[in-house]
Amino acid sequence: MMPTLSHSLLIAILTVVGVTSPPDPNAGTYIGSGANGASLRLQLLDGGSFVYTERRPDSRARIEQFSSPGASGGRSIDPRRYRGTWKHDGEAIVLAPVYDPKGEDFPDLPVRWLLLGWDARTYLVPEGKLIVLCNAYNLGTEPRVDPTGDPYLLLRDNAWTQPATGRPAIPEVWRSFLLDDPISGKLIRIGEDGFGYLDIGGEHGLLAGMQLVASDAACADKNAAACLRAVRLKVVCPCDDSARIEFVNPGVAGPASPMVSIGDVVSTTLRRASKTKADGQDAPN
Repeated sequence: MMPTLSHSLLIAILTVVGVTSPPDPNAGTYIGSGANGASLRLQLLDGGSFVYTERRPDSRARIEQFSSPGASGGRSIDPRRYRGTWKHDGEAIVLAPVYDPKGEDFPDLPVRWLLLGWDARTYLVPEGKLIVLCNAYNLGTEPRVDPTGDPYLLLRDNAWTQPATGRPAIPEVWRSFLLDDPISGKLIRIGEDGFGYLDIGGEHGLLAGMQLVASDAACADKNAAACLRAVRLKVVCPCDDSARIEFVNPGVAGPASPMVSIGDVVSTTLRRASKTKADGQDAPN
């Protein structure tokens, strides 16, 4: 009977003779934006280590010009840089950051990231941030054509040069958030509680967490970027036929000042729809 080799002994022999494991297809550099305008870079290295770099928007360096990772662990102030190990657990990329007791705090970064395909593109999205990708798809900010994007939508390096058609491959539970057609209406009221109210709601397809943009209804050139309000409208309650929304700044955590007017045209897309869903009447375009 032939003797058998243990798994660990076989690995050791293969290593000695120069036979190594093939590169991990998920390894690579993923780039995007974080909250408050920060630039993010997540490097998943072969061998199971990672480097996560966050650069504040007031830094002079551009997103493509991150410093090379050094040998030491921990966190630097600008850019903030975390290191550790990563693995794919069958559902998500799981990061295990190294805690440096000399640092300011425990590493502040998402630790579970979903790998999502979209044609030839690969995105990394934190497990709790899939609504961001859904809103970016509806609004038209994805698929993007440059490194920056909506917060926490990391895209594999240079994939922004590749076209993407159809829909991103997201878990089934989130697919109802991807709209076939834009939903448009009007802002009809701003309450004393600071919430806004629309003439469209759940009956028209809005779901909690969806975002809309607002445009000046009186703007002479309805497709001009100057017509868009600076804030986005986040659906807090679809509420049947009149959604309640809060005003948020893109890429910034927390509520924002309204900076809108009653009668503004609102839509789930940055392109103005020809009709509102609420009354079927032509909206300016």
